[in-house]
Amino acid sequence: MDELQEISPADNVLLEHRMALELRELGLVEFIMPVFVGDVLDGTRHTFSAWSHGSSCVVAAVEQKLKLHLSNQSLGEPVLEQQGAKTTLSTIFQNQGCFYNSSQSLEQVADKITLVVRKKTPSITIEVQEVQAVPAAQELKEEVIRLRLELQQMTQWNAALAEKVEILTRLLQTT
Repeated sequence: MDELQEISPADNVLLEHRMALELRELGLVEFIMPVFVGDVLDGTRHTFSAWSHGSSCVVAAVEQKLKLHLSNQSLGEPVLEQQGAKTTLSTIFQNQGCFYNSSQSLEQVADKITLVVRKKTPSITIEVQEVQAVPAAQELKEEVIRLRLELQQMTQWNAALAEKVEILTRLLQTT
């Protein structure tokens, strides 16, 4: 991801990371737990050791696909500002992660993830209380999405109106 440029094709890993951060910001994802997988060399999986710093450049194709995926899920526009791989990776790596290496099975990694989630999940009593409040939270999220779409439309109208005012001003100046 260090080599990404504004005109690079969409990097799907970066897109997945951006989507995870957007979904967390919208309150649709509670935990992000990256699983770091090493490379396979000569048929053997080696421990993950490469820490890409990532390019600071915003990749237009990633942002375009992010908008498309959010729109396809009726989630509106991205909430977070556009960001390059450097900012995205830095944010993702701040989360509790798990390393996968050749001495582990995928089931062992899944068990680690389950343990972390269980430690962070409130007790059943609290969960029941939260479930009763979910419809109000969902309604608020839907209202936020509706208002974002409305704001986007108003911004487009405002831009169109400003363009018409500019044209009329130029016409008045020439007469």
